[in-house]
Amino acid sequence: MDKHAGGLNRRIKRMRHAGSRSLAVVCSLVVLIVMLPASGHALDSDYRLGAGDKTRVRASEWRASQAQVYEWDAISGEYTINSSGFISLPLIGEVKATGKTTSELSDVIAEGLVKKIGTVKRPEIAIEITQYRPFYILGPVTKAGDYPYRPNLTVLQAVGIAGGFRRTADERPERESISGEGDLNVLQLSLSSYLTRLARLNAELSDANSITFPAEINSQANNPTVRDFIKQQGSIFQSRKESMRAQLKSYEALKVLLSQEVTSLNERAQSQQRQIELAKRERDAVDTLMNKGLTVNARQSTLEQQLAQFESSKLDISTSILRAQQELSKADRDSLELRNKFKNSVSDEIHDVSLKLQETKEKISTAQALLSETDGFISKASDRNARISYSIVRKVDGKAQEIAAEESTPVFPEDVIRVRINRRPDFAETGRSELGSEQAAGQLPGAQLKSIR
Repeated sequence: MDKHAGGLNRRIKRMRHAGSRSLAVVCSLVVLIVMLPASGHALDSDYRLGAGDKTRVRASEWRASQAQVYEWDAISGEYTINSSGFISLPLIGEVKATGKTTSELSDVIAEGLVKKIGTVKRPEIAIEITQYRPFYILGPVTKAGDYPYRPNLTVLQAVGIAGGFRRTADERPERESISGEGDLNVLQLSLSSYLTRLARLNAELSDANSITFPAEINSQANNPTVRDFIKQQGSIFQSRKESMRAQLKSYEALKVLLSQEVTSLNERAQSQQRQIELAKRERDAVDTLMNKGLTVNARQSTLEQQLAQFESSKLDISTSILRAQQELSKADRDSLELRNKFKNSVSDEIHDVSLKLQETKEKISTAQALLSETDGFISKASDRNARISYSIVRKVDGKAQEIAAEESTPVFPEDVIRVRINRRPDFAETGRSELGSEQAAGQLPGAQLKSIR
């Protein structure tokens, strides 16, 4: 009985083990089926690859002996098709991808692995397009340019991706006109400010007693802001002029004092010279008496000492005169340096203001042109009979061709969508064509298409 029960248990264990193995095989097959080439998007089966497309490659092989799927990690990864139309893969090298579908490229890679490595069984290659080449959109849209392609894209969807149509008169572009007028007014006030400042600097440079403002400033004298500019620059002119006058006056006063000191020292020097001459005559007289024996040596020594003191005092006075003359020359130099420094500062300021003045004039010119264009757009956009049309520039057999399109027309990578606003003749003849619109007929010039790409 026990032996029979033991055999039964062994048979149950073998059945369980076989069932578990079958389940593992089934699960592995399911994983392999999921990994087989589904080509990412439904469009990928018909889509022809081109330079710039990014792909994800996964290589795998079903190994029945191990009941599992083996991943070829050396091959699997993301690859971008280069400008020559190739992708570079490990083990097999460069593979031509341009013009092939994902299924065709899968077959080429699989065959390449078989030939290169010599595998008995051909591996399964799954290719998914992760990023398509861009498409381009031109015309009166919010943000013209290039955008990543999406499968099943239409012209209308492309317009939406570009931010929709540029605002029309119904969307109150008058706000832009008002804002433009405000910016223009600010620039014109800046221009008036620079003009008044430049007039004041020119008056300072020429040592004028008053500022001579240009005619374009005098013509705006009734404008309160311009009047404030004139008053402000006049105050600055008087303040700087008074400051310069005060500094120059202090130098002049110093020079007067030094001149008086030099005069006084010269008079002292002359007086000292007379004393020296008297002392010398007295000394000579004593020497004569000494030779005759009529006086003593003490008298002669006293006179010699007095003479030495007089000459020493005269030397001190001469030194003081030289020092005073040096101070006088320094005061002259400082006064001249002050004038030159002020002139140089004014000249530099004139240069800076002139540059800002020219820059402001250019900004005013640009603002006026933009405002004129905005006003013209408002006028033209008021035409309710405007009609939007589309066309697509597409390369066919290596040549760019322009084809008419509708909102539902499919778009493909590298397509150039051109949006136009066609208006009545009376509006078309009054100014330039609508914002971003092109000529009504003809192909996109090759140079322009090349620059876009």
